[in-house]
Amino acid sequence: MSATIRNFLCSAAILGMSGMAFGQCDLSTSPSDPSYVDTTFDNATVADANGGWNVTPPVFGEMGSHAIGDTVIFNGMVGAFTPTGGTSASSRDLDWLRLSVSEPCYIAITLSMGRDVAGVQVPFASPDQSYISIYSGSEQASAKSLSFGYDTDGCPHNPVVKLPNGTQAGKIPLPAGDATFVVTTPFNPTGTTQYNGPIYYSLKVEVLALDNGQCGTATNDCVTASGTGGCSDATCCDTVCGFNPECCNVAWDTACIDYGVTQCGNFVFRCNAPVAENDCLTGAAPVDVTGGAITFGFDNTGANTDGPNNVNTQCSSNSARDIWFVAGPLPTDGDLKVTLCGQGNAGDSVVCMYDLGTESSVTDPTSLQSKYIGCRDDSCDENGDGSTDAGGPSAINMVGVLKDHYILIRLGSFLGAGEDPATAAALQPGSMTVSFRSGLYDNGRQKACKKVADGSLVNVYFSNGYVSATSPSYVMAQPFTLALGGSVDGFEFVGTSTVPTGAVVADQLHWAVYSRGSTWQSSFGAASGENLVAEGTTAFNPASYSNINADWGRRYFIDLATPINLFAGDYYLTIKPEKSGATNGAFGIMYYAADGIPQQSPTSFRPAYWACLNWPTATFGRYAAAASPTYVVQTGDNVDKFYKPALRLKGVISACFGDIDGSGVVDSGDIAFALLDFGPCAGCPSDLDGSNETDFGDIALILLSTGPC
Repeated sequence: MSATIRNFLCSAAILGMSGMAFGQCDLSTSPSDPSYVDTTFDNATVADANGGWNVTPPVFGEMGSHAIGDTVIFNGMVGAFTPTGGTSASSRDLDWLRLSVSEPCYIAITLSMGRDVAGVQVPFASPDQSYISIYSGSEQASAKSLSFGYDTDGCPHNPVVKLPNGTQAGKIPLPAGDATFVVTTPFNPTGTTQYNGPIYYSLKVEVLALDNGQCGTATNDCVTASGTGGCSDATCCDTVCGFNPECCNVAWDTACIDYGVTQCGNFVFRCNAPVAENDCLTGAAPVDVTGGAITFGFDNTGANTDGPNNVNTQCSSNSARDIWFVAGPLPTDGDLKVTLCGQGNAGDSVVCMYDLGTESSVTDPTSLQSKYIGCRDDSCDENGDGSTDAGGPSAINMVGVLKDHYILIRLGSFLGAGEDPATAAALQPGSMTVSFRSGLYDNGRQKACKKVADGSLVNVYFSNGYVSATSPSYVMAQPFTLALGGSVDGFEFVGTSTVPTGAVVADQLHWAVYSRGSTWQSSFGAASGENLVAEGTTAFNPASYSNINADWGRRYFIDLATPINLFAGDYYLTIKPEKSGATNGAFGIMYYAADGIPQQSPTSFRPAYWACLNWPTATFGRYAAAASPTYVVQTGDNVDKFYKPALRLKGVISACFGDIDGSGVVDSGDIAFALLDFGPCAGCPSDLDGSNETDFGDIALILLSTGPC
């Protein structure tokens, strides 16, 4: 479907094994043959009816239900195409296919793909021309990636799976139930038509039996010894029994369990003779992050290695001599950062995080792998040369951790491949800092709009700054509401560096926060209660962005060196793009967010309008776009929230906004402190609005917050 999931497809590492082939390249079947299943491909005017997770509800090309010994072939079309209004083949069709198997098994896959040349289907001969993703399951929330990547040596394309023990296999293990396949081509290189649709493919799937029948029927746990053969994880069982047949023929004993740890990535918790309570993951030391950043010492000399090590499914850097900490309950949604940088630490460290949910400790250690979030190895520049040091301290910043959750932190020494954990070098006693940034406001992920013409999902954006030579400089006024006051030290928003004709990509962003009046304007005019609270300018690098939480679009960050203080209430955030030395800087803000603020009146404020700021006159009103005949919301979404971009504010919730003297009450004493600081006072606690001076605006904020905390 839409090209907007490019990052999902193309950022993946490519797995392959040259020369492994279960079948020959075969494109002999033509679309005129009755066995040809999929005879259309997405383009600017035609919608392919197998859009998978790109449409609601998901739609797949159905390959049917199959048993061991079956072979099924699906013939179809994909290809790059020029989207409506585009000038090049910058979109591509994705075919989403679904197959079901009745019992645990292996599948062997042969993907043949080529293009029509003068009526003859010519197979792709070079590598990196056909792509396939393979998932266990067909529900997006629970599907598990098994294999993905482009072909390695041309047609045919035989996908492989990388097993936890590091080996590759052409037989892909599959549990009973659904499997999902995503088939496509690359985007067209600039100036060529090599991948223009239609591109023809034939997907052949062979359903193969497990090597050990007991693995399809055994019910005992793979990490628990049993007097009978086999265990309940069929693919792990089959792998282990391939090394030691007695694990299936006689009994699943401790040796079989250990095989499962090394070959399948299973985790067995053992922490013998701990040197300290937090040497064991069940005794993690508590870390209180509610009061801001906290720095404390650590020492992993003589510590056990009791955490999971699995470089293929979890952290790509194994660790030894791990020690454990737990932060929580987190006061709000936000970001949790752990860093060893800049603190004089020596040694090669690895930091991992696990989300324990609302539990403060690990009651079932065997479940820890399922709680894994992420890890970082080398991430500090201790020598100041501008590049990350190899073999040095580490840091990790986990974005989007949840309110009331506990995050388990694992700190250990880097463990090289094949190295014995018992001989791994300890980190020298050092210090670690843990800090938390609250999510003061978050209206959810960016969503995709639905194209009326064909039902496909696309990203649409509103041009900020330069729109045209004859237009004023419009800037979207993004509404947000703070339920609690706080100190804001950063914004996140979703956008694109695509700009209108005649504009240039901005290299700096001028941001401003306005208090929001009680009435949104029906047309441009004088402000109605919209007063400037704080503003500033920050450098902008369009190449620096992050895709997080499955956002449609690129999530950009503005970090404030000097935080601004906002009390609870209604605001607008405007982000005006600027180009140094030019007047035509521009930037695109995406719509729309999953949980945008509703319009105030459905009868007078339709989703065809934005609340906007006409720059630089600062008159507020609605920018009257067309009634959007091209794009609509997705099925089930609130049309009244269509033009509300995803927005996050980060910082620290104030225990008592305006309580400068810390008395627990906002009163005349705080006004007295503000008067003592009156005048230029950058960074002063009394500078509540972040204007770099204490003035009557700050005193007004104190008066608005008067009363007990």
